Amino acid sequence: MVRMLAVLAAVVAAGCIESATVLSVKKDGSGKILVREYYSPQITQMMSMGETGAGGQPATGVDLFKDQIEEKAESFGPNVRLVRSAARTNSRGWSGFQATYAR
Repeated sequence: MVRMLAVLAAVVAAGCIESATVLSVKKDGSGKILVREYYSPQITQMMSMGETGAGGQPATGVDLFKDQIEEKAESFGPNVRLVRSAARTNSRGWSGFQATYAR
């Protein structure tokens, strides 16, 4: 909890996140949500402190953003599920992810 508050404070103070969300809705109410989020190196470093990924190694890629990816699905509402996710890096070299959700 303390770590998340520190990350939130840094984000608010420095604007260290790039985020884009694209929503496609069909007439029957189903649809897809595409999310891309990138975090500055400072934020990524704070997020990785104490986090471990596969094999007990420091978390990187999707492992590092797993909590954010899962929280997004919950925040989009009931019956929204994660279809796929992948680690990404933007043109500025910031680490992040792309995730696709469906309902």
